[in-house]
Amino acid sequence: MSDWRRTYLGEGPQVYQTLRDIRAWRYRLDRDVRVECAYTVALEVSSMRIFVYFPPGNTRLADAFHAPLCEPPEFSRVHLAELYKEQFPLRPVVGLNGLDKPLSLQPDEWQDLLDASDTPAPPA
Repeated sequence: MSDWRRTYLGEGPQVYQTLRDIRAWRYRLDRDVRVECAYTVALEVSSMRIFVYFPPGNTRLADAFHAPLCEPPEFSRVHLAELYKEQFPLRPVVGLNGLDKPLSLQPDEWQDLLDASDTPAPPA
């Protein structure tokens, strides 16, 4: 086993929202992330499920999204298709309410993530 982690992004609009949450938390918790730590979004062709893969160096972010350890991904069009690679430089995610916070996390989830950082709590 390696230090790679992966988490399922969900189905339908949930994929977009979960990815948005990951982007927002990356910006809040780890703005100085190195390019080699960029996460990748991939389609598992056999199940048609979309996952995000976190390479080594993403422990805080992977833990925040309950991403278990996994083998390093081997991308191919047949088994695991790479869909998206995290873009640099990082930019804040602007929500529908104009705030740079994920819209789908519950207050207790915010607190769990904030306890691990020195970021002030978002507005209620």
